[in-house]
Amino acid sequence: MARLNHPGIVHVHEFGETTAGLLYFVMEFIEGSDLFQTLQQHGKLAPEFVLPVILHVCDALEYAHAHGVVHRDIKPANIMLTREGLVKVADFGLAKLDTGDSVGLTKTGVAYGTPDYVAPETLARGGIVDGRADLYAVGVLIYNLLTGILPRGSFELPSRLDPRLDPRLDVIVARALKPIPDERYQSAAELRAAIAAVMSNVPAPAATSEASLISKGSR
Repeated sequence: MARLNHPGIVHVHEFGETTAGLLYFVMEFIEGSDLFQTLQQHGKLAPEFVLPVILHVCDALEYAHAHGVVHRDIKPANIMLTREGLVKVADFGLAKLDTGDSVGLTKTGVAYGTPDYVAPETLARGGIVDGRADLYAVGVLIYNLLTGILPRGSFELPSRLDPRLDPRLDVIVARALKPIPDERYQSAAELRAAIAAVMSNVPAPAATSEASLISKGSR
């Protein structure tokens, strides 16, 4: 964690071990909220709010992956929103250095991560987990934020649940959630480019406040 120095990642100021043998780290304090609280409050969020946030998440993950770090626990509660409107990825507590042979299960068979956001290879004994597992979680994140529900089992694509959503988002979500890593986006930059292409045809919202970007009629 300490090797990561990016504006979109919560910074670790110091780390070490006490004389009693306790490991510790001191991290940046974020004054604001997170996507879980925002989603709980509004039910679902408008794409004009969601997509720029996801771009920042992709930027942070691209940086982390370039430094050999896989987050392994991307979810709404770990995406912080500061009072100044900045987006920061937090809680690298399950992060692992990508050495090319990082496996998804521990030796006792316990998988890392939050179940609904965990990529299939993480659950497979001996499965290799790399940055594409984080991109799977981003796919779940996009779906959850836009629809207010999680893509479990045989799920409906976002625009089927809300016809106001751009069908191109269906393509992005479907690819990000491919069970086979080689069929997903291969980098956070590639996923970011796909989202930016959708945004290029989305008119800018009339107001920039968070409240104005929340979907009307949310549950």
